[in-house]
Amino acid sequence: MLNRAPFGAKGEWGAFLAGARRDEGLIMDELELGKQKFNELVKGVDPEVTVVIPASPANSVFLISLSKGSARKFITVSEDDILDLLSDDLIRNEVEDRVRETIAELKP
Repeated sequence: MLNRAPFGAKGEWGAFLAGARRDEGLIMDELELGKQKFNELVKGVDPEVTVVIPASPANSVFLISLSKGSARKFITVSEDDILDLLSDDLIRNEVEDRVRETIAELKP
């Protein structure tokens, strides 16, 4: 006879799903913090730049709009890089360099 409960005892599947939902919420909170950090990073480079970050990534990549006056440029940043902005100085520096280059191309 096959044991249909994936982890042995009955009811563990529900606990597993509840944990997955908790993890998704945690990732969403981290993602929002990462977006906030990205916005702070841009404002640190040029406070006049307007940042528009989509609510969710497409294929794990955010297409972010940076605009100043009537000029607008787009920058792509991976979901992982947005998350890593919070804790990885190397990623933060790389993203900041790309932001600086993109902002330098804005001509209002």
